[in-house]
Amino acid sequence: MTVGEIIREGLDIHKPQLSDNEKLDLVKKSMESVDLILITYTNIHMNFLEVSVKELL
Repeated sequence: MTVGEIIREGLDIHKPQLSDNEKLDLVKKSMESVDLILITYTNIHMNFLEVSVKELL
């Protein structure tokens, strides 16, 4: 299980009223805040991370 999946499951339990897009935004923001998603990655790598985060929905 990835960190993003753990965050998403927590949101599903504690914030079920949020939309999928709101949950995705929170997952991305939380991962960015601890440098798990780095803006300096190459576009190819960043696209992979974006797809990985979106797949959590």
